[in-house]
Amino acid sequence: GYCADDKWWLSPACRNDTSRCIPFVTAYGWFYPQIMMRAIAHNMPIALASWIDWGDYVSGPSNYKILTYSWAPAIHFLEVAPHRITFPPNDQAAVDEGDYRTQFADVPTYTVVGPNVNDASSRLVSLLGNILIRTRDVEGMLQEYWDSWYDLRGTVCKWLVENEKWWREWVPVETKCDNGEGIVDSTGAYQTNRSLGVSCSVCIPGYYSAGFWDSTGKTFACKQCQAGEAQPLYESSQCDACAEGYYQSA
Repeated sequence: GYCADDKWWLSPACRNDTSRCIPFVTAYGWFYPQIMMRAIAHNMPIALASWIDWGDYVSGPSNYKILTYSWAPAIHFLEVAPHRITFPPNDQAAVDEGDYRTQFADVPTYTVVGPNVNDASSRLVSLLGNILIRTRDVEGMLQEYWDSWYDLRGTVCKWLVENEKWWREWVPVETKCDNGEGIVDSTGAYQTNRSLGVSCSVCIPGYYSAGFWDSTGKTFACKQCQAGEAQPLYESSQCDACAEGYYQSA
């Protein structure tokens, strides 16, 4: 390639007339090979360089008429409202072979939870798994966050108030109990039928948590230990046989 002043890589489309080159400034050399290949393949007249300071990278589009590399959603270029350069649809098989002429693939955002959290709170895992925030919602919240001078709590609360119909479907049913709990009715009495329950409560000593499935999904019910069995602990998932010489008291 050709590098003017040992700083700028000039694409073939403008090497003979540098006045046609559009500055394209990325940061820390991000994606140089991909940008170069696309510039050559799509006859883009660019002069490619790189910032070495994050502050310069973030302020660059506000101070200069340049192209740059970024991603979405992100907050650092909200002030300039950037437009996306669109390339042919992503061909990941070609990308894997080193052909970068097509669009970058979208990177899905996953909810990550810690080990054993499903045993600790299945309702939490269910909630996290149900969350589906649209791109326009994220971008809208970022803009609100920026406009409110970084009021995170206020931004989130505003979105929740304005989008209750959307997020309400994420919330698991109140009778989706965890292991160690059981369905209870409005008086707090244990129930073995979900239709009679309103929420969940821990199983007390003398009871154990038994899982079952119905048309809504899996949940648990607190059942009393049978004759000849006992359980002195809360949130137990089984009853134990009484030791020799002992019996279950009433």
